[in-house]
Amino acid sequence: MVIRFSSKQRWVCGLLFVALVAGTLVVSTALAGPQTKKAGAAKAPAKVAGAQAKFKAIWEPVNFKQDIALNDVHFVNDATGWASGEKGTLIKTTDGGETWTVILGGDPAANDEPIRDLRFLDATHGWATKYQRGGKLLRTTDGENWEQFGTIGEHFGFYYDFVFLTERIGVQLVKEGNEIARTTDGGKTWKVVANGCAVDAEVEGLTRKLACSRKSIFFLTPESGYAIGATLPGTNMVLFRTEDGGMTWTPQVVPDVGHPDESHFEQWLYFTDANSGFAVLPRGDKFLATSDGGKTWRGVIASVKGPLKFAGQVGWSFDQYGKWTYTTDGGKRWASVALRFPAYVKAYSLPSPQRGYVVGEHGMVYRYRIVPVEYTAKGMQAAPMMPAKVP
Repeated sequence: MVIRFSSKQRWVCGLLFVALVAGTLVVSTALAGPQTKKAGAAKAPAKVAGAQAKFKAIWEPVNFKQDIALNDVHFVNDATGWASGEKGTLIKTTDGGETWTVILGGDPAANDEPIRDLRFLDATHGWATKYQRGGKLLRTTDGENWEQFGTIGEHFGFYYDFVFLTERIGVQLVKEGNEIARTTDGGKTWKVVANGCAVDAEVEGLTRKLACSRKSIFFLTPESGYAIGATLPGTNMVLFRTEDGGMTWTPQVVPDVGHPDESHFEQWLYFTDANSGFAVLPRGDKFLATSDGGKTWRGVIASVKGPLKFAGQVGWSFDQYGKWTYTTDGGKRWASVALRFPAYVKAYSLPSPQRGYVVGEHGMVYRYRIVPVEYTAKGMQAAPMMPAKVP
């Protein structure tokens, strides 16, 4: 049987057919999900971060070409620095160690006293000592020419540490750490401002007056500073704090954190800001941190055995055998690397997060820096990349 439609009916059926097809297309599209572009128009996938490193961190030799033991180094920026050592030697570089200029000494056959303990405020104002733990104080006011300018330690007994806060004001720990002396004329003359070292400490529940010895000094600002040491016996760490540039000092005892012989060894201190600081007690194998300006201290898991230095969030410490302990997050986490330098590390300098220097025997100077990944140099060794803006 054949069914015939009128023209009106055929028109209505056509509309129904179109609607049915359109609905089918909408449902199919929804079920299929978002439409993709043609293969030829697709963008290349993003590269995985670090997949193709362009830079690397290294240690490389930039040695002084004389057989002279270098015992200290100080850089005021990545390029300009000084190193000092035996035979009355003081050398300077302005190109990051590529070349060294002899300022004083430099003759391996000489018998001159060693130059030690470099201290600089900037590229022009600096100090150094000549002769072991007491004697001549050397000074420069232009970064080039040096003169003997007074003495240090000599009139008070051996000094342990000293620092200059301004061109004229300096502080030193003298008489085996028992006294603190201060200068207001750039180091020409000194005056004792803290005579003796004694603190009240609790021993077996009883208060006792204990002798102490201060071993190192640290200033966060020209006004605010600390001196650190230990009691005799040495199980207690002692801190002396000043807020007036070293004129007056307030003692604090941190009980039972050191070794009984702690007072016979050096201790070191570093503050990154008014609240955050670290203390190193090597004899007792203790590394402590504070987050309240030194009021309370806690132990830190890290193999820190030597003096600390920071440049921003990057902090370093070396022991004499070349073990390098470092942090890249301001001291929250620490890691250690055993480096194989050709000589023991005597001292180091950290002028910026991406640049550092170590010195040692036989004119050894090694430089840490970030270089293109294809860079190579004789004697270089790989190093951890410190967080820094690369070139």
